[in-house]
Amino acid sequence: MTDLPESVSLEWLGRQFLAQRDDLRALRTDMDMLIRLVTRIDTTLDAVREDIRSLWATSGDLRPQNRSA
Repeated sequence: MTDLPESVSLEWLGRQFLAQRDDLRALRTDMDMLIRLVTRIDTTLDAVREDIRSLWATSGDLRPQNRSA
């Protein structure tokens, strides 16, 4: 934001207001993108976690069996 001029006019206030509004719109767009990215990562992580669970369930115990007689 620019320094306050000697005389503040309604036009100057209007320009400052419009600049703040534009900054807020840009921030809103950035936040929307961030939310989409976090949601996508969360969904991917859930899928990976489910894949690991199913691999663990199907593989059983992979440790060598003690076959002493």
